[in-house]
Amino acid sequence: MERKLKPKVREFSSVRERAYHYIQQQITSGHLVTDAGISDLQLAKDLGSSRTPIREAMNKLAAEGLLEENAGGGMIVAQLQREHIIELYELREALELYAISKAVRKPMVPSEQERIQKTIDLIGELENEL
Repeated sequence: MERKLKPKVREFSSVRERAYHYIQQQITSGHLVTDAGISDLQLAKDLGSSRTPIREAMNKLAAEGLLEENAGGGMIVAQLQREHIIELYELREALELYAISKAVRKPMVPSEQERIQKTIDLIGELENEL
């Protein structure tokens, strides 16, 4: 008899945590678009909750820079700024270099260093084009 595995469903400890992850997923998937107003009432309906945990989750996402307040007092999805994109590339560069050094677990030879430096230079050129 073949046994089917059920997909693992993430359990959340609170409605606010569930709302936070739901809104975050809606942003990253593109369902909530940049500069469009976000309705806490609609999100509450989507999640079957009151507006309070939705607002708390939205405030947390605003503190993290994914949402921002608009002039009317509501929230919108924040637009990534050029500086944010550059910071992300710099962080990625640092993480990749660290990962490479851990992966090889030995000193890099000059040819490997040169290849990595060329990649870093290309990323820098891309940053300058932004």
